Amino acid sequence: MRIRYRENGFDYVRLAFVMSKKLAGAVQRNRIRRVLFEEIRRRSSTLTHSYDIVLFPKEEAVRSGHKTLRDAIYTLFTESGLIAK
Repeated sequence: MRIRYRENGFDYVRLAFVMSKKLAGAVQRNRIRRVLFEEIRRRSSTLTHSYDIVLFPKEEAVRSGHKTLRDAIYTLFTESGLIAK
């Protein structure tokens, strides 16, 4: 999974997901979006600033379970400095 982010100057986080139709069917893409959105919502209070965040899930996200996706978000956010370790 890849991430792009930029401070937005608002008091809240804006979030977008970019997934190709080639990645999976609509039901699977929506499941990925729901799991990722929920995890980011839970972690939004620990973000260091307000950001515009764009996530690019890859093919392995389709086969991954909820815990794997949650761990991937945590790893991405800590490595990029969006949340404190």
